[in-house]
Amino acid sequence: MRDIPESWRPYARLQTSASRHRRVDDQSWGLEAGLDHFLDIQASSLPRSEENLSLERVIANGRARERHRLRLRARFLIDDETVDPGPMLDYRERLHKLFFSLNATEREILSATAMGCDSEEISVILAMKPATIRKRIDRLRSRLAA
Repeated sequence: MRDIPESWRPYARLQTSASRHRRVDDQSWGLEAGLDHFLDIQASSLPRSEENLSLERVIANGRARERHRLRLRARFLIDDETVDPGPMLDYRERLHKLFFSLNATEREILSATAMGCDSEEISVILAMKPATIRKRIDRLRSRLAA
């Protein structure tokens, strides 16, 4: 670590510790929180001792937060509810076939709609009237529902 500047040695230490940790648990989440915090405080002008204290505090809080989430998951998530992926795969295959049966403009409209664009935005992108886009979206939805 001699080639690393003194101010970045805590980050290198955390990186090394994180790379040696093989499980995703509260410790790994705490280390990630510490790494993120270190990058955030580089722009501030905290004294070195306060930086180290705040870094350790953030790591401890990150670990505690993940332990809390683990308890919540254990309490509220029910693992008995397994979902059969068969119908979802059938719908995905059907959507894939339908998507590639469309022309390029229809694919563009469908993709933009799926990404949350409204007809006004899509009309600007495709240089079409918004009413035309709305009609095409309606037709595409009808084809998808069939």
